[in-house]
Amino acid sequence: MVFSGLRCEWQGRNGLMKGKQHMTTLEQAYEEYKKNKLSRKSWLCMAESLLAEGRREEAVLFASLLHRNGGNISSLSSLTEKDFYGTERGRDFFRLALMNVSHTPLTIDIYDDAGQNVGLHYRSCVGNFLPGEYDSDNMYRYYCGVYNEGDFINEGFKRLKALDRAKEFSPYRYDNIPFDVMRAQSGNVYQADFGQQTVVLPLAATGPSQRLCLSDGKMEQSMVLGQYEFRMVRVKGKIKITSDGDFLWGEPIVLRHDSKRHRLVLNILLDSLSWAAVREDHYKDVPHLKKFFEQGLIFDEAYSPAEYTFPSLNAMSTGKYMHHSGIIDEGIYAPCEAQTETLSAQMKAQGYYCVNIMGDGRGLMTGAMRGFDRLIINPYLENYTNIGVRRTIDHLEAFNECDNYVFLHISDPHPFSNTIPVSLPTQTKTPWQEMSFADSPREAALRLTSTDFFKADNRYMIRRMDEELGRLFRYIEDNYGEDEYIVNVFSDHGVSIYTDEQYFFKDTQCHVALMCRGAGIPMGKHSQELVNGIDLYAIMARECGFMQLLSSTDANLPAAFGGQEREIIYSNSIFPGQTYKLCMRTRDYECRLETKAVVSLEGRINIDDFTMQVYTRGKEHSIVEDSYIKNYFIDKAAEFLVGLVEEI
Repeated sequence: MVFSGLRCEWQGRNGLMKGKQHMTTLEQAYEEYKKNKLSRKSWLCMAESLLAEGRREEAVLFASLLHRNGGNISSLSSLTEKDFYGTERGRDFFRLALMNVSHTPLTIDIYDDAGQNVGLHYRSCVGNFLPGEYDSDNMYRYYCGVYNEGDFINEGFKRLKALDRAKEFSPYRYDNIPFDVMRAQSGNVYQADFGQQTVVLPLAATGPSQRLCLSDGKMEQSMVLGQYEFRMVRVKGKIKITSDGDFLWGEPIVLRHDSKRHRLVLNILLDSLSWAAVREDHYKDVPHLKKFFEQGLIFDEAYSPAEYTFPSLNAMSTGKYMHHSGIIDEGIYAPCEAQTETLSAQMKAQGYYCVNIMGDGRGLMTGAMRGFDRLIINPYLENYTNIGVRRTIDHLEAFNECDNYVFLHISDPHPFSNTIPVSLPTQTKTPWQEMSFADSPREAALRLTSTDFFKADNRYMIRRMDEELGRLFRYIEDNYGEDEYIVNVFSDHGVSIYTDEQYFFKDTQCHVALMCRGAGIPMGKHSQELVNGIDLYAIMARECGFMQLLSSTDANLPAAFGGQEREIIYSNSIFPGQTYKLCMRTRDYECRLETKAVVSLEGRINIDDFTMQVYTRGKEHSIVEDSYIKNYFIDKAAEFLVGLVEEI
């Protein structure tokens, strides 16, 4: 997928295309692109149409996507090295085409040692607006800063700068480094009059120990800021801020409550928590979760829309299945349409201060998290509950004068392969004969084998998570009335380690958590209805007042909230280069369908040859041969697959 030869291939090419008719208007090309943003044909049409319109820098994105993924670029020979590297905007589009969107805020760039050594390497976006933000319609664009909650100022950027200089094509050296991504503007003067309104203004320096001068016309004060580190300043009335160099300011955070909103809406993603395994152990590892949500609503039959975090989280954030949102391949920049009403965008529109308090960047470049004002994210690891709980409580203490929407992504339940240490108790309690010391490369968590070693560690990490969450739940109960908050807890998928069967959508790998408590939510209820993870969108629409948007999504409002129970739920795997897998569940049956052909780069499937088997649900899991039942699932699969089956 990496193409270090691109620079040489295009170097020196110039001149306009001769003798070739421009067959597609830009409007037509964009309509085709919207239908499938992974299509090489649509990339070519977009590149050619943009070139014909003289929009050369934008054409760089589609030409680069095409070349990187094996397409023919002979018709794009008018693009020159200047188009790719001559302007920051052109380079910005080039980076977009190279990046793996799950690694945000890391990007891939070219290094050039005076022409002696040319190649690609990972580097952070610190000190820059994120790729793609140069054309943002939002007056406040996402800027990548250094997150510092208690270290010496300036040191964070120094460390990152050293990492950025490394010529390594690997993102792993940035693990456990949180970044502070904030919507911001830049300049050397900021002036505003907020009248009687009190706001909090985020500020950041672009230079080390940069001095900012603050004045209200009566009094002057100065402050020294660390390089690219955001700090918060409370302001009322007039304010003028100046500096010798450019600095950054975020969108003012208005400190006020609105009776139409809740004081707190908190969404907690428990990455990889297998609800089937939790229930099998009679909830003994999650006493605090159980206690808190038994005063709310627990869905006992919730299932993930996909097999791993990237597709599941984006599906839940948009309320759409992958083939409807177009968010399929984390390795390719293909954002959802600006008109897609994501959860965070809706919460922002409602007037909440929206913060992703801890997580990764999997939904940022796809557009699924576009509504957040601030995202404290890191591409790998460190999403541990103790850190997230402390950060969340600090945030709620700091911003208790406004209405908050907070997203907290926790990774304690996520098992890892041998490249990451297991917990200390697991190391000391497990005889070495039972431990896994395999020297194999990093294995995807969804394919880890079932061992007592992995299970013991997973259960310990779940207990550790639950204990820390108990502290957060006590804080909420002590500081908010039951009608002032909403807490939704959910998982994106389960784990493979509890049974020997290797199937992405078996119960322990697909049966997920979904629990709700707070204002207007039924109390003390366990629901047995079938729900899909994407139904979180409908639940939040009901909780927060944007039900009018449901008709444009795949989300369903559960009967427990006054909606209608699903007859069938779908979980599927659309992974280019692997076979397509679809699991359909009703109350009584489970149907597994798998294609013989692999999913194409474009995210389309060939359904000419496939296997399908129906089972009864439950422990027996018996094979069903009834033709009526089989035909039922064939019909349901045909309905679901519209738009996914490749055109002949």
